[in-house]
Amino acid sequence: MTLKSYLQARDLLKAVRVRDLFLILLVVSSSFLNADSCDGDCKDGKGIKLFSNGNRYEGNFKNGKFDGEGSLESPKGYKYSGQFKEGNKNGFGIWNSGLIGNKLTKEENNFLPAKETKDELGQKSIYYEGEWKNNKREGNGKLIIKKNGKTKKYSGFFINGKLNGRGMLETDFAKYIGVFKNNRLNGQGIFENKDGEKYVGGFINFKFDGKGTYTFKDKTLYIGDFKSGKFHGKGRLFSSKHKIIRSGKWEAGEFKK
Repeated sequence: MTLKSYLQARDLLKAVRVRDLFLILLVVSSSFLNADSCDGDCKDGKGIKLFSNGNRYEGNFKNGKFDGEGSLESPKGYKYSGQFKEGNKNGFGIWNSGLIGNKLTKEENNFLPAKETKDELGQKSIYYEGEWKNNKREGNGKLIIKKNGKTKKYSGFFINGKLNGRGMLETDFAKYIGVFKNNRLNGQGIFENKDGEKYVGGFINFKFDGKGTYTFKDKTLYIGDFKSGKFHGKGRLFSSKHKIIRSGKWEAGEFKK
């Protein structure tokens, strides 16, 4: 081997070693940057845990999981403060989503009357205060959705994360009180709008259905059968002075005889 060949081989070996050392340092530094950190006892006690994605938990731990009182928050504004069990939200807690985009989820659409579910430009936030079980709303609670200056509030019972049982839903134009099933008003209930109109009776999927009474703004009153939100079946229409205007059979909101 000539001196020139030896020097070239030596320089090549140095270059390879430098490259390998750089890659090793890169991997090590990356692992440190992506590692979670803890201040306190994050095994069985109280501590503060910082996650590589920016999330932060402060509170009680058991077997390395969130357990007991604590708060979990993200850089995007998500925050939950309340009770945990085995790493899940369990018990009473307050959750605020922060701003999370403009589109309503399928579940949120099902939770509202059809004419209020149009997607619009803007962002929404969701606030919930109440009981939890395995990260889902379960028991009594209050849910508030704000979007483009409009507010929808529900106070009542939840099962498996959905509106189930007796509750009250308020929107910017109306209020519903009654029995909910899987996010829909089903059963006996009361509807009142901002114009002063009121319905008392049966509901199926937010629509008047079954026996009921409807009072108009001018105090005209209908008492009778409803179907899909319209007068349908036997019914009577009274004037504001309680005189019968029409009495007989109705079909899809029209008087027949």
